[in-house]
Amino acid sequence: MSNLKTTLKEAKWNVPQSIPFTRDVKVLHAHLEKKHHELLCKLRSCASADSYAALAKITLSQVILFNRGKAPVILKPFMVSAMELLYETCEACGENPFM
Repeated sequence: MSNLKTTLKEAKWNVPQSIPFTRDVKVLHAHLEKKHHELLCKLRSCASADSYAALAKITLSQVILFNRGKAPVILKPFMVSAMELLYETCEACGENPFM
């Protein structure tokens, strides 16, 4: 019986905490915002198919990640501005597989 108690106590020690998960989500959110801003500036300065595709992927991933709750999140202003820029530069960037 003492082995069982020891095993149960050790199992409680090995339970992962939710703090690192929250920290990981914050890091991911900050990374996506940083990349979004970089790619937005890059597409505004010189329109190319690569920068267009990268911004489209980042915007799509943000929409997917932020709309995971019970009630969908309305698009944030920076996402709307990115989508407008993608629409405006689609002809200059050439053939677009995303539209």
